[in-house]
Amino acid sequence: MDGQTGAVVKSLRPQNYNEVLYVGHFFRKGVPVLMDLTDLPDAEAKQLVDFATG
Repeated sequence: MDGQTGAVVKSLRPQNYNEVLYVGHFFRKGVPVLMDLTDLPDAEAKQLVDFATG
């Protein structure tokens, strides 16, 4: 055994709130999503975090 689990994590860097659809797409497939929100204005980043936390 090499210690690898074969797990996949999707990394996304949304450019606007409309790209939240991609987050939902991967999440529904059971793929963990890492969101880099550094390119978004604070208000949009907060909306994405609110969406992601349910």
